[in-house]
Amino acid sequence: MASTHRIAVIQWHIKELDPEYNHATACNYISEAAAQGAELAVLPEYHLSGMVPTDPLWTVQAGKSAEYLANYQRLAKKLQICIVPGTIIEKHTGPDQSTLLYNTAYFISNDGTVLGSYRKKNIWHPERPYLTSSGSEPHVAIDTPIGRVGMMICWDLAFPEAFRELIVDGAEIVIVPTYWTPHDASPEARAYNPDSEALFLESTITSRCFENTCGIVFVNAAGPSEDFLGLSQITLPLVGSIAKMGTEEGFVVADLDMGPIEAAERNYKIHWKWSLSPYLTARNALLRLSHLSCQHPHSRGTSCPLRPNTLWASSLWLLILHLCCALCGIKTNPCSLKQPLPQTLYHLHVAAISLPPITNSNLDCSLQIPGNSVSHFQSAFLATCCMCPPLH
Repeated sequence: MASTHRIAVIQWHIKELDPEYNHATACNYISEAAAQGAELAVLPEYHLSGMVPTDPLWTVQAGKSAEYLANYQRLAKKLQICIVPGTIIEKHTGPDQSTLLYNTAYFISNDGTVLGSYRKKNIWHPERPYLTSSGSEPHVAIDTPIGRVGMMICWDLAFPEAFRELIVDGAEIVIVPTYWTPHDASPEARAYNPDSEALFLESTITSRCFENTCGIVFVNAAGPSEDFLGLSQITLPLVGSIAKMGTEEGFVVADLDMGPIEAAERNYKIHWKWSLSPYLTARNALLRLSHLSCQHPHSRGTSCPLRPNTLWASSLWLLILHLCCALCGIKTNPCSLKQPLPQTLYHLHVAAISLPPITNSNLDCSLQIPGNSVSHFQSAFLATCCMCPPLH
C-alpha cells in the first residue's frame, strides 16, 4: 500500500522589509498546521522581507538570515514537523570582496537538523542585477522523513531539464517556494490575457507532474488579487491538484498519497531509463570537467557550462560530448549547429564525429550501442549525452 504524507502549504501577504512580523506570522501558521497533524510545512519565497532589492535595508536584513534559520530549526524540533522555510536571502562576500546574495531554500527535518539546501539557479530577469545564481551546481535530491525530495525556486519551474535532473536523482516530490505575481507578465503580454501568469502556473505545474511522474508542492505569496496570485497547491499526476488556495491568507493541510505517483510511473515509465546510479554520477562528473568560463546573465560571471552564450563555449561543450562518446565507443551523428564552428575547433569536431552515421534515433544527437557489450561506464556516458539540456 502506498504511503501518505500530510503536508501544509502556507501563504500570506508578506510585509516588505518587516522580517519580524513575517517570521512571527510564519511560526504561528506552522504551529497551527502541526496541530492538524502536518508532517511538513512549506512557506513562500522571499517570505521574510519580500522582494525589494533596490532598498539598502533589504541587503542589511539578508545579513541576519542565519538567526531566522536557527529559529525555524528550533521550532521544527519542538513541534516535530519538517519545515521548508520558503527561501531565505543570504549575504556572502565574494573573492573580490563584493557582496553576493543567494536565494536559498532549506529542508529542515522534524528533529531540527538541516538535511539539505538549494540555491536558486534560474534567476528571473528583474532579479539578475541583485542575486547570484548557483551556476553549474547540479540539482540534487535529498532523503527526508517524507521520502526523497527535490527543491526548486520560482522561475526554476520553467525549466524542464531542472526537474529531470532531480528525477534522475530519485526525487518523488518536488517543493517549489515562489513569489510569482500578475506583474511578472509585461503590459504587452497582459493585453493578450490579464490572467496569463495564472495560466502559466496552472499549466506548467500540471505538466511537470505528468512528465516526471512526481508530486509538486507549490507555495506562493498571497494578497490583493490585483498584485498577487496565491495559488499555493499540492498537485499530483493523474489527479491534478488535491489542495489549492486562491489569493487568501492562511494555509491548507492535505494528505499527499503516493499512490497516484506510483501508478503514473507504472503507466508512463519515466523513471526506468534513469534507474542505474552511474547515469547521474557520470553526468555530474562531466559537468565538473567541462566548467567553461563564460559570462552568462544568470550566473553573474560564475562558470556556467549548461547555457554558454559564446560560440567558443558552445562548441567546446559539444566537442566534449562527442569526444566522450568516441572514447566509449558510442556511435554518434553530428548535431545540427546553428552556426559554424571556429576554425581551430572544426577539425577536432570532425574527428570526434567521424564514426559512421546512425539514423535510427529521434534524439538530437543519435546514439547507438551494439548488443550487450556496453559497460556501466559506457551506459553512463550515453545517459549523460541524452540528458544534457539544449545549448542556447
